Amino acid sequence: MNADTAGGRPLHLIILLFYGLVLTWPALSTGYIPSHDVLIHLLWATNFSDQLWAGEWYPRWLDQMNDGLGSPVFFFYAPLPYYLTASLKPLFSVDPEGWRQVGAAASMAIILSGYSAYLWLSRRRGGSAALIAAIVYMGAPYHLAIDLYDRFAFAELWAFVWMPLVLWGVQGTIAGDRRAPPGLALAYAGLVLTHLPTTLIFSPVALAYGILRGERGDRVRVGTAVVLAMALGAGLAGVYLVPALATQPNVSFSDMRVGYLSYVYHFLYYGPRFNADLLKILAQLGTYSAIVLLACTAAFLMTRRGLVGPDKRYARFWMTVAATAFVMMLPFARPIWDLVPLLQAIQFPWRFNIVLTLAMAALVALWAGMATAKASRLDGVALALVCTIVIGQSLPAVFTYLALSRTPGDTSMDKLLAQFGPLNEKAQESVEVTRLAIDVPEYRPRWVPREFRRGESTLPDSLTRIRTAYLHQEPGSATILARSPRRLLVAVDMNAEGWIRLPHFYYPGWRATAGESAPPLPVRPSSPEGLLEVRIGSGGHRIFLELIPGTAERMGWIVSGLSGLILIGWCIHGILRRVHPPSPNG
Repeated sequence: MNADTAGGRPLHLIILLFYGLVLTWPALSTGYIPSHDVLIHLLWATNFSDQLWAGEWYPRWLDQMNDGLGSPVFFFYAPLPYYLTASLKPLFSVDPEGWRQVGAAASMAIILSGYSAYLWLSRRRGGSAALIAAIVYMGAPYHLAIDLYDRFAFAELWAFVWMPLVLWGVQGTIAGDRRAPPGLALAYAGLVLTHLPTTLIFSPVALAYGILRGERGDRVRVGTAVVLAMALGAGLAGVYLVPALATQPNVSFSDMRVGYLSYVYHFLYYGPRFNADLLKILAQLGTYSAIVLLACTAAFLMTRRGLVGPDKRYARFWMTVAATAFVMMLPFARPIWDLVPLLQAIQFPWRFNIVLTLAMAALVALWAGMATAKASRLDGVALALVCTIVIGQSLPAVFTYLALSRTPGDTSMDKLLAQFGPLNEKAQESVEVTRLAIDVPEYRPRWVPREFRRGESTLPDSLTRIRTAYLHQEPGSATILARSPRRLLVAVDMNAEGWIRLPHFYYPGWRATAGESAPPLPVRPSSPEGLLEVRIGSGGHRIFLELIPGTAERMGWIVSGLSGLILIGWCIHGILRRVHPPSPNG
């Protein structure tokens, strides 16, 4: 049977499924991934899932973070990967720490990225070529070794699913398929709702892909359709995007762009000499990036003589994308980063590996298509060698984490601590940070103490001092009778009129009342702790507090709602045109 026929494609999908399961088995089998950011994503995922399954269908304020003081993290962090993770909760009846949900979600992201790459590339290159390229895409070192096993960049991992789907929609738009632009809008909305830095890096590539891939006389139509579809996708994501962009002054984003976290220290083959760990990962990233660029170059050189017309432009386009992405990660590109503040929001120049990996998949698919068509032994051997070298960069990480998952311990946290040896300082800090669900600096409200925002002292100790301010206050006492995310019922006993502090971080939008018809009470952040303070008269009171949706949240709902109506109208219009096509005479 011809592998490129419709009958052969189910086999390709089964191959990608089993291949993805093998690549992610250390994460899937135990959920245990002792990576750099895994604990914070574990905390976010479990808190998000708990609040979602408790009935709050868009958890923005995570109530139990920071030892119950709360966190506004999902006002700013894209929520879609955490919805997908929460959907897996019913499958794991015994998963007290949440590791299995997160591990299964990471495995699902790798597998679905292969499917989306296959869908995109098979549209023009054929099933066998798309299968080979999807295999390389899934196992590419930045995608698998870095984003899954080294950094556990959970949102960025899911972004690899959406980029090929966006390009699939762009290809359909080029071909004149009226169903493609609405699909492109939905895929782009998925990307925005997953990872904004990837969206910033990838969007110019998607737009250029649409314009340059189209025929010369058709580029205005294609470019306009792609821009409108992407704008509609951003609008569909408005429920997240508007508050994320409009309310950034409420948190401490600037704290994550100073010191060794500044973009100036994250170019390949260069880094701060005062941070050995960062130098090590930059060297590793430099090796991976160079190998992927060489794979792109090999594919381009092996195909350029046999290509004509659109395929030649296609190869040149993706080789240009690959080379540009690589240059943007080098210290030579720093003047560009200095001049363009929007680039600095990406934070790490090496994130351009995202589009470098995508370009490699496109060029490998082109090479594989030519190799299978010509049945050339030399082409086949060269292609197999290049793909093996690329995927081989990731395999040590897979084997390392497979071995680590066998570390003795009843729970994944036991295994993680065992990696540190006896309870040394690093292990103890990990235990405390996880136990107290301490958030990362950029999502702590800007009113909390500087040392807690920037981690300039031991975080658990800082959190204890903040809580002490609630316990020791003169005007009276406050006891929380009932709480749920964004709502508190508090019993207050005041010696005299004054401000009472609550064990909860202040955030704009909290409203306090002493009854349903009573006027709102004054609310402010305490200084210097950043706790929620309410001004109350003397005597005993019951105070109801609620985090009311602000203007940005309401505008986000409106934008998403209007965009949804436009999308529905666009789809209906396309259906009607297919059912009742316009007559040749107009």
